[in-house]
Amino acid sequence: MSSELHRKNKRFAFATIVSAAVIFMAVTSYASAEMKTLEAGKLTIGINGDMPMTQFKDGQLSGTDGELMVFVAKQIGLEPKVVQMDWAALIEATKQGKTGVMLGAMGWLAARSKIMILTEPIYYFGTMIAQKEENNSTTFADLNGR
Repeated sequence: MSSELHRKNKRFAFATIVSAAVIFMAVTSYASAEMKTLEAGKLTIGINGDMPMTQFKDGQLSGTDGELMVFVAKQIGLEPKVVQMDWAALIEATKQGKTGVMLGAMGWLAARSKIMILTEPIYYFGTMIAQKEENNSTTFADLNGR
């Protein structure tokens, strides 16, 4: 592994740990107040199931966002209840109060912030492709027909 890649991985790991700690502190600060949930004792978590952020498999929520939310829910005394649906339906369900929270790579946009409450992102990610060197694709158009 190159030293530059190693430094980036270390920074990403550190940022993830710090972000998790910030989310944990923010959510647990509400634990002492009486929480209103959709179902008593449960946190209804909406996901679309895009890994590596979220998946619901064998009755367990996992992925980077999923495992963090399970941890937070348990810390504040709630049982996670997962609802999986299509992305557009998930946004509408959250707007309508049918889910308590939605997870999975929801980027902050001004238009979205007008219809729902969004937190600051805990990380960013981009689209990547693994390819043979001779293919040299650098745009989506380069991938047309492949």
